Amino acid sequence: MDFILRVNGRLLPIQVTFTLEGTFDREVKSLTRVAKSLGARNGLVVTWEEEDEMLIDGIAVRVVPLWKFLTGFNPFSPT
Repeated sequence: MDFILRVNGRLLPIQVTFTLEGTFDREVKSLTRVAKSLGARNGLVVTWEEEDEMLIDGIAVRVVPLWKFLTGFNPFSPT
């Protein structure tokens, strides 16, 4: 796990990777494991340019490109 943010009183585990290609299982398993231990329902993966949404083991995982993360992205808003 790379870091955890507190956003509006909610904990958000964040994993950072250049790409999920070839590392998906490692990155996402780590993220969901930490989210569950924190009681968080959401997790975020920041990549160079990939974007996606998925539900894994009951955790809503959003994948966003770095530029979006750095420009006022709200991880809890609907897409």
